[in-house]
Amino acid sequence: MAQSAASIIPQAYIASKIYYIRGQKVMLDSDLAELENWRSQIAISNPNAKMGLRRAPYAFTEHGTLMLSSVLNSPRAIDVNIVIIRTFVKLREILSLHTDVAQKIAEHDQHIANLYDHLERILNLDTKKKNQIGYIWNTEKE
Repeated sequence: MAQSAASIIPQAYIASKIYYIRGQKVMLDSDLAELENWRSQIAISNPNAKMGLRRAPYAFTEHGTLMLSSVLNSPRAIDVNIVIIRTFVKLREILSLHTDVAQKIAEHDQHIANLYDHLERILNLDTKKKNQIGYIWNTEKE
């Protein structure tokens, strides 16, 4: 029984290949090529000499990788793209969870600041000596 590509490539490894560029989560074409066992022909000048990038790499968003999976027909490519899409979805869920928690913490901070202001006002009430009610003996005349 052969293992599928989905079980070979861990989600943590794929998540490490997802970058946050200009407000979007993307994967670079060279990373996709590595996962799919391709060789990107525009990525490097000479693969044997490791001379460097010929031009800036393409960045695939979640939507782009989804479109890529509809074009590719090999079983490995389909399995790998399914894992990539699941990783994108999981990252989106984690980010939305953390934004909710951060928003709740900000609300609690505001409530605590309001409580602190109220307590400070109560403690700093005007503490000047007030006249007592009742009969006051005037002992200074004598």
